[in-house]
This record gives sequence, structure tokens and C-alpha cells, in this order.
Amino acid sequence: MKKAFAVIMLTLAMVLPFAACGSKASSSGSSAAPETQAKTETEAVTETEAPTETKAPETEAPETEAPTETEAPETEAPETKAPETEAVAETEEAAGTEAADFEVGIITGQTYRNEFLGFAVDFPDNWIIADDDTMASVNGAVTEALNDEAAAAALENGKTFFDLYAEREDGYNTVNILYEKIEGVYGVAISEEGYAELSVDSVKKEMEAQGLVDVTCTVDEVVFAGETHAAVVLYGKLYYDTTSYVDLYEKLVCIKNGNYMCLTTIAAYVEDNIDEVMDLFYAIEN
Repeated sequence: MKKAFAVIMLTLAMVLPFAACGSKASSSGSSAAPETQAKTETEAVTETEAPTETKAPETEAPETEAPTETEAPETEAPETKAPETEAVAETEEAAGTEAADFEVGIITGQTYRNEFLGFAVDFPDNWIIADDDTMASVNGAVTEALNDEAAAAALENGKTFFDLYAEREDGYNTVNILYEKIEGVYGVAISEEGYAELSVDSVKKEMEAQGLVDVTCTVDEVVFAGETHAAVVLYGKLYYDTTSYVDLYEKLVCIKNGNYMCLTTIAAYVEDNIDEVMDLFYAIEN
């Protein structure tokens, strides 16, 4: 049962990022086609009408165009568009600056410290924190590559990155921390709540696919390390034989910094244990 619990936790965390990416891909895909068609139709009309306008009385053209060129406020168009272009550039530059500062968390003894997101957690002695070899295996990397640069490169290439996996010795609680990078303006604009909302359906379906029944999945606000964040709150029944089951509770806390989204997933077989584990996390100055 303990092994099944860990597998479900990892599978769940791996599914979440694709929920957001899928929504992004479908929205960008649906908008791209109309834009292309619109441009094609516009160009076709322009090419057809151009000869007609050229064949119009040439003697009247100079008389008519002279005052038109003088009266048209040509200088106003660039002035209006310039601030918009600069605003977008400034937004993208700001996001890029935050992304450049990406750092993985550091484990010292029973403490996990994450300067990038501004929180830390001190696990009790009855918790086991996965070692570098285990995390390298989960991330499909070599142990020596588990550093800031390697993680940032993986995220840049559209992959997800597990930064932490820990569980209580009796298997009744687990914690995992997962990163995803969301590209472009969409990544700048999406909120933690919006990301959680996009993830709810895929999380519910995946948990049902893993064998949970009576699954409920909602979005709520939680206090995590002294800050308010959006979270996906999940409940389901996990059967370990044909007639017996345990209750499974999870909170997937969304924490955003720039274009990076961090999912801190806390799970327990006893509902009250969720809050006890969340209370272990505290804010630090980054």
C-alpha cells in the first residue's frame, strides 16, 4: 500500500503540468489558424483592388492626395503604438530577469531550503528525504547534473523537474515539490488560481485512472509558509483489496515566481495530518 501511495503521488504531480500546457497549446492553436486566414484574405483583397485604384483618374490623384497626406495625423499612430510595444517588452524582460535567477532547493540534514521561492521546511527525524541518486532517477538525469543550470535547462526544454520527495517512515504522509516553466506572455499572465483551475479536471481523471473512487477535486485558498496561495484540494478512496480502502487526502499548493510554477504536493491518509505537515513549512528571506 505504501508503494502504491508513492506511485500515485508521483504520477499525479507529473500530470499537472500537461494540463496547463495543453490548455495553452489548444488556445494558441485555435487562434493561430484564424489569424493566418485573415491575413491571407486581406492580402488577396488588397492585391485585387490595387490595380483598380491605380487605374483611377490620374489627374485627380495628386490634387486629392496632397491635402490628405498633410491632414492625416501620421505622427499619432507611432506615438500610440510605441508605449504598447514598450510595455510588452518591459513585461517580457521582467519575466526573463526572474527566470534567470532560478535556483533549486538545498537539503541539509532534515532541512529543505528554497531561496528561489522563499520557504523552508524542517522534517522530523521520522521522515525520509530522497537522496540525489533517487531524484536523479526520477528526473531522468545523472546525479552530478542536479544543479541550478541543469534544472533550468530542463525546464527551458519543456520538461518538469522534481526538486524534493520526502515521506514519513510509516508511509502515512508524503511531500513532493515539482517545477514547470510556462513560456511566453501566457506564463507571465497566468495566476496561481488560474493554473489550479486548469489542472482540476486532469488531476481528477488521473487519480481515477490510478484506481481511486469517489474522487472530489476543487480549488481553494490555503496559507502556506505564511503566504496565501491557490491549491488543488483532492479526496478519494484507495482500495487495497476488494472490500477494504483507505481515505486519501491531498493539497497541491501552487507557488509562482516569474514564468516558473512550483507545485508542492502534500498527501496523507488522515485529513488532519495535511495541516500538520503544512505547518512544518515556514517563510525565509530570499
